[in-house]
Amino acid sequence: MSKIKFRALYLLLVITLSVNAQDDLKTINVPDPNNPGETIPCGPEGTAKDGKAKTSHLAFIGNPNKNRFDMPDPSKINQVRVADLVKATKSSNYQTGEAVQVSGYVYDVKPGGVESCNCGTKDQSFIDTHIEITPDENNTDVANRMIVEITPRMREIMEKQGIDWSTATLKEKILNHHVTVQGWLFYDEIHEPQAVSTNPSNASDWRGSCWEIHPITALNIDDPSTADADNVPENGGGMMRVQFQAPKLSPNINQTNTNTMQSTNSPLNTLVIILIGAILGAVGQGIRMIIGLKKTYDEALKTQTAPADLLVYEQLALSIFIAFGVGAIAGVLAVVTTDNIQFTKSTILAFIGSGYAGTDFIEGFMKKYPDVKSTPTAN
Repeated sequence: MSKIKFRALYLLLVITLSVNAQDDLKTINVPDPNNPGETIPCGPEGTAKDGKAKTSHLAFIGNPNKNRFDMPDPSKINQVRVADLVKATKSSNYQTGEAVQVSGYVYDVKPGGVESCNCGTKDQSFIDTHIEITPDENNTDVANRMIVEITPRMREIMEKQGIDWSTATLKEKILNHHVTVQGWLFYDEIHEPQAVSTNPSNASDWRGSCWEIHPITALNIDDPSTADADNVPENGGGMMRVQFQAPKLSPNINQTNTNTMQSTNSPLNTLVIILIGAILGAVGQGIRMIIGLKKTYDEALKTQTAPADLLVYEQLALSIFIAFGVGAIAGVLAVVTTDNIQFTKSTILAFIGSGYAGTDFIEGFMKKYPDVKSTPTAN
């Protein structure tokens, strides 16, 4: 493979990383249930294997739905009623992967237990939070209980925003409150024997239906108590108030960005992302230039030539301009392909890499012109 082709492939790889920076959450490290003190990588399927048994097959195809961590488009969120979902069966007019919003009364909050979707870990920080919601406080029997769940990946996303979605905090703040939640609808067929809608004769039923919101992507308390105000820190940080008393979710979900826990690409955000991408791209080329300048200086010492005589300042400026453009393009691709861009370490490094590799790739074509001197590079 020629060097030019290799650079092209490398550039595509780097830009792909920049527009899918959240993909680092596809696989997370969780405490190993069999070796205390060690961790294991846990991917979308968890530890489920696609075997002949029905339960193993359902877990294998269902776990990636449970472990998704993308935010729904606010314009595509459908409002549904808890009272309808707790009676629904698989053949009802709902679909796994449908973005929904429900409002109800929080009957219980607890750890969801050891599951294959979380690779069997026993650490509560990496176990789903199992929340039971009912239509209201007067209808809390088993047949009226709907399950909604917060996953380790969503918990990590919120933690990066300073939002505590731990099971203990959620239990303290939302139990016995009326809430509105948003997220992805999922039919957990494995639990049909324990659901009233599919197995009403089972005395051990613990849920109304197999339909659940898994994972939750946003949560709002609709009836904040005065006691919550006592939890506002003296420094004005408003820890719990900010986390759970976000602006009320609008009844008209199609016209409102519903909460501060998800981010959409508004025109201003789009411009900022593109600008940041451009700047980070230029930083990437700056790193490349520093390495190249070191080589130029070493060459000047060997040939007893002034380093300035080996430089073409117009080309240096052009390379920075090219990197700025490459970074901007990476920013555009990020906006087009990702609804919720988080500037994590991986994202920043990807944008820097796009400038570094992208400029190298473009200048590779320019080298075929004999009258163009090469910018000092790391090659």
